[in-house]
Amino acid sequence: MGQSGHEIATQRRRGLSAARGAAMVLLWCGALSPVRAVPDERASADASAASGAQPSVVNFDSRLLSGKARERDLSAYRRGNPVEPGTYRLDVYVNDQWQGQRRLRFRQRPGTETAAPCFERADLMGFGVDLTRLAPAGNGTCRRIRQWLPAASTHYDQSRLRYDITIPQANLADTIRGAVPRSAWSRGIDAGLVQYDFDLYQRDSSQFATARQGYLSFMAGFNLAGWQFRSDQIVRWAEDDGLANDRTRTFVQRPFPTIRSELTAGENFTDGRIFDSFGYRGVALASDDRMLPRSQRGYAPVVRGQANSNARVEIRQNGQLIYQTSVSPGPFAIRDLYPTGYGGDLNVTVIEASGRRRRFSVPYASVPGLLRPGISRYSLVAGQFREDGAGDPFVVQGTWRHGFTNLLTGYTGINVSQGYTAVTLGSALNTPLGAFALDVTHARTEFAGGARRSGQSYEATYSRSLGGLGTTFNLVAYRYSSSGYYELDRALRLRERDADNFDPFFRGRQRNRGQLSVNQRLGARGGAFYMTGSVQDYWNRDGTSTNYQAGYRNQFKQLTYGVSVENRRYVAQRDEMRVTLNLTLPLGSGRANPVFASSTTDIDGTGYAGSRLGLSSSIGRHQNITWNASISDQNGTRPGADATIAYRSPVSTLRAGYSYGDDARQLSLGARGSLVAHGDGLTFSPQQGENMVLVHAAGAEGARIVNSVGATINEGGYGLVAYATPYQMNRIQLDPSNTPNDIALETTSKEIVPWAGSITRLDFSTVAGDPILIRVKTSDQRTIPLGSNVTNPASGEQIGLVGQGNQIYFRSYDSHGRLAIRWGPRDDQRCVFNYAYDAAIDTEGRIRQLTAQCEDLR
Repeated sequence: MGQSGHEIATQRRRGLSAARGAAMVLLWCGALSPVRAVPDERASADASAASGAQPSVVNFDSRLLSGKARERDLSAYRRGNPVEPGTYRLDVYVNDQWQGQRRLRFRQRPGTETAAPCFERADLMGFGVDLTRLAPAGNGTCRRIRQWLPAASTHYDQSRLRYDITIPQANLADTIRGAVPRSAWSRGIDAGLVQYDFDLYQRDSSQFATARQGYLSFMAGFNLAGWQFRSDQIVRWAEDDGLANDRTRTFVQRPFPTIRSELTAGENFTDGRIFDSFGYRGVALASDDRMLPRSQRGYAPVVRGQANSNARVEIRQNGQLIYQTSVSPGPFAIRDLYPTGYGGDLNVTVIEASGRRRRFSVPYASVPGLLRPGISRYSLVAGQFREDGAGDPFVVQGTWRHGFTNLLTGYTGINVSQGYTAVTLGSALNTPLGAFALDVTHARTEFAGGARRSGQSYEATYSRSLGGLGTTFNLVAYRYSSSGYYELDRALRLRERDADNFDPFFRGRQRNRGQLSVNQRLGARGGAFYMTGSVQDYWNRDGTSTNYQAGYRNQFKQLTYGVSVENRRYVAQRDEMRVTLNLTLPLGSGRANPVFASSTTDIDGTGYAGSRLGLSSSIGRHQNITWNASISDQNGTRPGADATIAYRSPVSTLRAGYSYGDDARQLSLGARGSLVAHGDGLTFSPQQGENMVLVHAAGAEGARIVNSVGATINEGGYGLVAYATPYQMNRIQLDPSNTPNDIALETTSKEIVPWAGSITRLDFSTVAGDPILIRVKTSDQRTIPLGSNVTNPASGEQIGLVGQGNQIYFRSYDSHGRLAIRWGPRDDQRCVFNYAYDAAIDTEGRIRQLTAQCEDLR
């Protein structure tokens, strides 16, 4: 590319696209007329039809052109836009599913002026093709896709560096919707990482001295050869007390994709799915659901049925179409439905080729324990118990869950520590009446004084969605624990205290606990109602603890309003009730960044409690500045005011706030963001996330990273996307509108599939060079035919096309050069010209405009 001294790379992206554009313009004008079109299975790889169908051979009659354009040789475009032989790194899609970036070898096709890629059997296997249906061939055989699969079609989008392959379903092996090939997963680069959140406060009052405090929470770590080292810290500072530091956790982890699991060593916390979560210092190995395709996560039933012909299957839930596919005659099983919250029965329609329809329903309700049939989850933890007041006893935990059928999921678990053992056995059921989960845990505790207690805890949960009524029972749960039952953390804390001869039998422990969560839609315009609540009592302690909330929310034109009621009581204390009225209204109409006015009024058991009236909005082209201001009135205090502003800069999110009220004033300053240390230096981001993408686009300073608000490419050519979805395709896009004019992106969109916790690097190719616009003159003042090829005579590579008025646009790496123009096969249909300019003159990225004399080769 560099040998030509011109923008050779972008001719694939821009030059040939310009040819397509030029031909379209001429056709629109009626200058070109196809005089013969016949099908040809050797059609160009650059299919012109959006559907992926191969184009026909088309002959254009240049005699219908006007003037010298009649001499234009159009034979190169008989089968679409020609592609030069070579190796191209492209995004490959099969049936619109990304297969990763691949280097495709384009070979010259016999009897044509274009090239097409060839594929081996291993490539086809990676695309999901059923190899048993292919004709035998050696492993090294490389053929065009239609030589392997005659019914397949292709489409090469040169402007986006994307190659699409459409393969009939009959040629594919069974695949899972949403699956991304493991070969496309990226463990990332070796790099360091810091994420921080800092706040500094100053509080003034006439009754007390000025107080200054600061808080810093940060995570520091590095990735090396796939291992991820992390440490979470919290630092507190007070002017009178100095610094204090708390380490939340420090650990190293590594994903193991082959077993869909993640290994963790150090200080961390258990997941809390079967037993209550606790901190440990040790080693854990657990399955990672994120490594599964989205259609295999969570719970959704397998839909089985029978088709009598090539049929279409439609699945609806609560009246909404959620899935549609085509099936062959015979039994079918749909296993890749996406989970949809707490469910709602599935209504299945099988539409036969004759138009006949058959309908049936599949029960679908979900509770947290349900898994799909054949799916298993496990976790293993071994190490020291890491909680205050419990000493450091050794603890081992193991859990396992398995989906046996559509209706039944079983699960079990065990906790073992010094003087303590607990075993859980349970099942989750999907029934037409809703989803149920039932489990029992038996625990045995031995105290230091020799006393032993055993007990059980029984738990039942229920979930149901009544789509026709708009009612969703998100969670109804009840748990009973006998007097001898102790959870792990309580048991270990009590064992530690028993050295002081405390009697563990008469201490208050939870006995009964009930939970309820209900949502109710009230029609299309009636709004929505919700209610949540819990109640629990204790052994050897009078009274109960209750907490419930109920609310209603709706909208009238642009006014959103809601009311909520909350009541709390802890054991024998009196009830605390609060009623809150909320109003929100956008001010103005048609604004890109409207100002929202909000009002909140609180009433408690004694009457009026307080109110707040505020304004909030975001400003800036990309809404990277947010602000809000409010005034408040609290019963028994003087009115107050608050104001905050936050600016999401390219390197950090900066914020400031000021509050005044009841003889006190507070000023706060803060910052939040991330930085990554890599081989080329430090790159900052105003965002935070577990999975980060380091974007590199050399010279493209100022390009905005569309996926991350406030993030841009810095002067070193780097930027950060702070949050990416692990093990799934993430499309990263750049907006080049603010890049220098002498820099061009070869593509503005790329995809990547990162490991969880990884720092992946994504490179965008750029082309640097002076933008040149040359107006060419000929000795006889002729008009060179529009769309004539412009090439580098030294290398024979095409760099562009002639536009209107004999104008040629390209990028130059050198301040001088020699180019050739050809519009036909004869010598009198060619000319060459030289160009030169003073590179020392800085045009600040603007296009250099030159003139040149094109000399005939006659």
